[in-house]
Amino acid sequence: QLRHSGFLLAGTVAGLLFTYLLPVLLLFSPDHVTAGFGLAAWVTSAVVFAPTVAEYRAPWLTMFALPAVALVYLRATLASAWNYRNGRGGEWKGRVQDARK
Repeated sequence: QLRHSGFLLAGTVAGLLFTYLLPVLLLFSPDHVTAGFGLAAWVTSAVVFAPTVAEYRAPWLTMFALPAVALVYLRATLASAWNYRNGRGGEWKGRVQDARK
């Protein structure tokens, strides 16, 4: 989806960090207003995710796990970019796909 673009990769990383991880980090702010905004953003994202959690009959606390899921997705995205940059491409079941030429 990123078409091997460094610009799109940087935008994706920034978007993930800003959307999913910043609210959790703001909870540790010494300023109560800032921490409140972080909590409000995290709870809002959890509430928006709640219908998906309910659809899959997952435990309700799962809706608060979006920041952790974002970290896993971020790691996979960066690993994929690193592999492509080093000429390896994506690998699935021992087969390499989209290797850099």
